[in-house]
Amino acid sequence: MTGLVLEAVVVGLEEAGAYLVSACTGVLIAAGIMDEEENIPVEESIAENSEKTISGFIYQGKANDMILNEPMVVSSETHADFWEDDMDYSETVSTENTKTQTSAQTQTDERKCKSCPPEGKVMPMVRRCSRWSMVTISYQTRICGTFYNPETKQIEESKYCGVSFDGWKDKLCQFWEAKARYDQFFRDDGSKKPWWTGNHSAINQASRHQAVATVNQPLKVVWIFMQPLSYEYFRKLFKDYKDIITRWQP
Repeated sequence: MTGLVLEAVVVGLEEAGAYLVSACTGVLIAAGIMDEEENIPVEESIAENSEKTISGFIYQGKANDMILNEPMVVSSETHADFWEDDMDYSETVSTENTKTQTSAQTQTDERKCKSCPPEGKVMPMVRRCSRWSMVTISYQTRICGTFYNPETKQIEESKYCGVSFDGWKDKLCQFWEAKARYDQFFRDDGSKKPWWTGNHSAINQASRHQAVATVNQPLKVVWIFMQPLSYEYFRKLFKDYKDIITRWQP
């Protein structure tokens, strides 16, 4: 009888634990839907969760996605200040709890200098992206290894020092930023069309990224472009940002 009682107790505890996990999962998912216009931090990185179907973050772009070939028709009336990832209105760099390294450090401190300051401090978040094109979503999730929730229209990103990034590569000590269709804002010779002012938002975003990298050496931020004209333009534009690396990856 004693064995049966103990077995019943164990089963009861297991069922209670399963119910608690289910309830907590439901709370996290609901929290991701409640405030649709805000970046919503999550307790645990969904990108590292192998059971994507539980959270709903199930979509990740592929290199051969046909949607990547869809042209984007733009005009000065509707796309003059277009920058699909514009967060200028809400992001402010916060350097609290960070410090720069100096040359007058001991060997122990020099060893620490080789480490990555953001490690263990990067906050996973989800962003509402209902106005984004599927081209951007497909490219960003593929390049950064993140996922998108088609039901809630949210995408996984990362936040550090008050600034958002598309992806975080801890082993490389790099934040990644993916940029899809922007060649339509440039002439064939690579010059920017004069009516497009979205480059100002790009500069503001890059400035925030550089500010974070400056106080978190040896951190780098990698901007990856899908198209060649925009890549070449921003490669030159960002030449003075010493910790921003630009790459072209279709």
